[in-house]
Amino acid sequence: MTVSNRGLSAASIMLCIAENRHIYPLSKTFLAGRTGITVAYIGQLLMPLKNAGLVRSQRGMYGGYRLACRADDITLYDIIIAAEGTLDVVGQLERCSRCAQPCMNNLWCGASKTLRDYFRGITLKQLMEQQDEAEWVQPPLAV
Repeated sequence: MTVSNRGLSAASIMLCIAENRHIYPLSKTFLAGRTGITVAYIGQLLMPLKNAGLVRSQRGMYGGYRLACRADDITLYDIIIAAEGTLDVVGQLERCSRCAQPCMNNLWCGASKTLRDYFRGITLKQLMEQQDEAEWVQPPLAV
């Protein structure tokens, strides 16, 4: 199972919005400049994030996007589900339930549950804190 570019990009956008939450609502152009994702793709990703209640938009000259709730209330799972629609080790797990070998069904369902639980345990606030720590790490000196 891989999280597609869609899920990774949505997480980057949400992290950028969270890190800059004290600025006016953020435009797609601002987000593109900070994340390296095209404005058009950001527009495609913001709609499902907005529909999931993770971001809200503000129209007008100073319009843009901001978090719809606190960063510690948004999990990486929420973001990936909004962007991807599902998060399973095996695509279409219902196919797995028809498997003639119950042990295989239990294996894949268990792996999917573990993955979902892992991403449910990571909040946007934790990602921000990790990002802050990462910025202070000095790269090794060139020899």
